[in-house]
Amino acid sequence: MAAPEQYDPYLGNVLVRHLGPILGPGELLKRLTHLPPAPADICDIPRHVRLHLVMCVRDIHIPPLVERQLAQSCDLMIRHSYKYRDPSLSSTWRVVSGEQRLGLPAVQPAAAASAEGHSGVGKTVGCRHCLQLYPQTIFHDEFPRVHGGLLQVVSISAEVPP
Repeated sequence: MAAPEQYDPYLGNVLVRHLGPILGPGELLKRLTHLPPAPADICDIPRHVRLHLVMCVRDIHIPPLVERQLAQSCDLMIRHSYKYRDPSLSSTWRVVSGEQRLGLPAVQPAAAASAEGHSGVGKTVGCRHCLQLYPQTIFHDEFPRVHGGLLQVVSISAEVPP
C-alpha cells in the first residue's frame, strides 16, 4: 500500500512528483515481481512453438526479501537527494548560480547503499529491477526559473570494472 499523500515529506517538490507514491513493503515486492503471461489453450499450440514459450520461464522474477530492502534504500536515496535540490527553494538556485551564501548552506549529507555477494548471485539484476520502478527520465514542460522545460535524469548506472 502506498503512503497517503498527507504524509509525503516531499510533497510540493516538482523533482519528486513524477516518481510516484512512496510504496509500502508489500507493494514493492508486488512491483518487483515479474511473471510472464501464461499462454491460453497450451494444448492447441504446436510443440515447436511451445518450446519457444518455455523460454519465457527465464523471465520470471520473484524478488528475495533483500531486493525489497535494496528497493527501499534506493527510494530513500533518490527521494531524499531531491530534498536538497528543491527548485522552489532559493537556496537551490544560489548553488546553481554560484551566488555567495550567507550563513551555513544546507549541505546534502552523503548517502550510500551497497549490495554485496558472490559473483552471479544477482546484485546487478536486483539493482536494475529496483531502478526500473522509476522512469529513467522525466521531461518537465514547465519548471521554475527555466524556459523551455527541463529533462530530469532520475538515475544513472555506471559499470565499474574490477
